[in-house]
Amino acid sequence: MEAVLDEAGTSFVDPRWLASMLATAFNETGQTMQPIHERGGTVYFFSMYDPKRQRPKVVADLGNTRTGDSVKPRRADQALQIGIPETH
Repeated sequence: MEAVLDEAGTSFVDPRWLASMLATAFNETGQTMQPIHERGGTVYFFSMYDPKRQRPKVVADLGNTRTGDSVKPRRADQALQIGIPETH
């Protein structure tokens, strides 16, 4: 968090945007501001992030284009990257 605040102090960042970003990170990390594993199992990830499920428009905007994109296995040291296209 110090790095974010240091960078914000050296560049023009709208304080409202910074407050929103930090509040989102706080809530999305279970109020820890540390990396977490998103809660939920395979059924949850399919229902939330699979293109043929409940939210196809949202899922398409996130870049999940094929069934199974939502539940790809990740190593413990990998961050969850929803909405960031994979490069191979």
